Amino acid sequence: MKRMKTIRRLAAILAAACLWILLLQVGIRFYKNRQIVSEFSYNAYQQQYQRAVPVDEMDFNEYRRYFTQNETANKLAVNNRVSLPVHIRYYTKQDEKMILSFEIPKGTSVFWTASDAFYGVDAGYGICGYPTYERGWRYARPFITTNQNTDIKQIPYYFVRTDDLDMTAKAIITENENLRKSIKSQGLSISDAGFVLTRYIDYIFYDRGVFCSPDLQQSVCRWTDLVWLFLFFLALAAVVYSSRKLKQHTLLISRQNEIMETGTNR
Repeated sequence: MKRMKTIRRLAAILAAACLWILLLQVGIRFYKNRQIVSEFSYNAYQQQYQRAVPVDEMDFNEYRRYFTQNETANKLAVNNRVSLPVHIRYYTKQDEKMILSFEIPKGTSVFWTASDAFYGVDAGYGICGYPTYERGWRYARPFITTNQNTDIKQIPYYFVRTDDLDMTAKAIITENENLRKSIKSQGLSISDAGFVLTRYIDYIFYDRGVFCSPDLQQSVCRWTDLVWLFLFFLALAAVVYSSRKLKQHTLLISRQNEIMETGTNR
């Protein structure tokens, strides 16, 4: 039974370690989200987000000065086309309900930025929508397909899910070697870089005191947490199993001793 005791001890250590890692990771994300909110303060201009103007009624020209591109900045040569990795669905809002307007099918080739000289992103277009008051939704001009000849400024805005744009941002990075190299040099993963790309406006608005976007807060729970939770329960099951085996062994030894003592007394 020495082996079973060792198994129980190791399983208990593994269960404790998995639970500690899980709680630590969730706790760090929760703390960072709270910190984002608590450290934000509005600027003195009483702009539209601060006045809680509905995003579909906003005049975004008020914010254009925040997105002036520096033409002297180094250009990053990119492929400005991407094949959509998911269906992109665009919605209008009526009576606080999202109504599907149209979708661009998965696999469609679209322009994700206006040119192949990448300075930053096109504010309000494609993956770079404006934040809304509701987490998980953006307000953006739809992607232009590669067979269209349309002026971006003439395209109306629609609501679109943040998750769909996050997936598209990852595909953009994956298909652009120069972008991947730039991201790697900054120590970012593709997932983290995609998060930054889709929330480009959010970071600027946060720094300028315009708006604290709910999309800046990362999910407290992730799929990796399920792995740690599974390992915790697996280790816990091993602890329970080994404890039962040890208890059964102890009872068996106890009964054998009782039988031996009864035989001796006779």
